[in-house]
Amino acid sequence: MAVSIRDNLSPIQTSPGPMVRNDVGQPSFTLTIDGKTVQAYENQTLLSVAIDNGITDIPNMCDDEKLEPTATCRMCLVHIEGVKQPLPSCTTPALPGMVVATKSDELFHIRRTNLEMLLSDHNAYCQPPCQIDCPTHIDIPGYLELIAKGSMKEAARLGDVFVTLTGNKHVLRREHFESMKDGAVVANSGHFNVEIDIPALEEMSGGRKERLRDFVDQYHLKNGRSINLLGEGRLINLAAAEGHPAAVMDMSFANQALSAEYLVREGKGLGHKVHPVPLPIDREIARLKLESMGITIDALTAEQNAYMSSWSEGT
Repeated sequence: MAVSIRDNLSPIQTSPGPMVRNDVGQPSFTLTIDGKTVQAYENQTLLSVAIDNGITDIPNMCDDEKLEPTATCRMCLVHIEGVKQPLPSCTTPALPGMVVATKSDELFHIRRTNLEMLLSDHNAYCQPPCQIDCPTHIDIPGYLELIAKGSMKEAARLGDVFVTLTGNKHVLRREHFESMKDGAVVANSGHFNVEIDIPALEEMSGGRKERLRDFVDQYHLKNGRSINLLGEGRLINLAAAEGHPAAVMDMSFANQALSAEYLVREGKGLGHKVHPVPLPIDREIARLKLESMGITIDALTAEQNAYMSSWSEGT
């Protein structure tokens, strides 16, 4: 996933603070972070100032000193007095007199959303930001490690959303439900509704089930926790969304229908083997599809047909 977000704001206005120089002549000044007056040096970012002064709870993905901070992860956002929206601390320069806040409900939700967006395309075992306290309190490295080891029972206690795509039976079952967090969400996108052991959920909840909204059933377990089942455990993209639109499926269904008709007419003369769909059927379906869309296409000339079926020309 590639994300590029840049802030387009007016210059930050701060009250000038005292500017002095350190032992090597580098200008230094003071600013306030979370109510604490801290010292900073010219050309430092807010993140580096915070870390230098023992404020280490700003989540960030800039752990590798060889990489230039880009602020695209949006994890290290902070509030700056006088600025309307949060700014990334890894690229925002520290200025004299700044008043900075690194914690708020707004920042928590922004960071959580940004992390969810990053993890939605998470296809590798990354190090940062998992080396520090995750703002969403999810143990991502632990979850991935347990999944890699095949320990679903242990991984079940760490995740928030579980989607099965195995084509097998009872992939999520009682032992997993017993470990899941309160409010965990389970769904199936791989096979029939047997991938999730729904009878076990029914038994564990004593039948106490609540329809929160369309396609969301909340099972109230006897241990006091709840598990949310989406789409009654059926294929979620079909049960709770539009599924495959007709514009995608019509050619597949046409192929199936016309192939069945072909078998009725010609089946007795076919050998006992796998036969491809006859080319005239494929071509007729393609022609009709283009025609229905108002698209025309040139037919191959006799010369082109001969060339495509021959190896005698070319280098």
